Amino acid sequence: MAVLNGIYNACGVRIYEMPASPEKVKAGIDILAAGGKITPPKKYFLGSDLYEELENIKANPVQAGPEDYFVPLGSGTAERFF
Repeated sequence: MAVLNGIYNACGVRIYEMPASPEKVKAGIDILAAGGKITPPKKYFLGSDLYEELENIKANPVQAGPEDYFVPLGSGTAERFF
């Protein structure tokens, strides 16, 4: 990230993805020289939110057999922990 910020400070071209090749910097300089604007990329999908997934799992339980998905271990009289 420090290298990308250094390129931006030196020539005004914001590079959004590594590697910061000379071709990318030259293309950015050409866009700025023509009076254009370098647009940032769309946001990356880094996965869904943990709490959304937990709510989805709670709302749509998976059945392990003819019974509920919770199968107690041992004597079979255990209470649900959730």
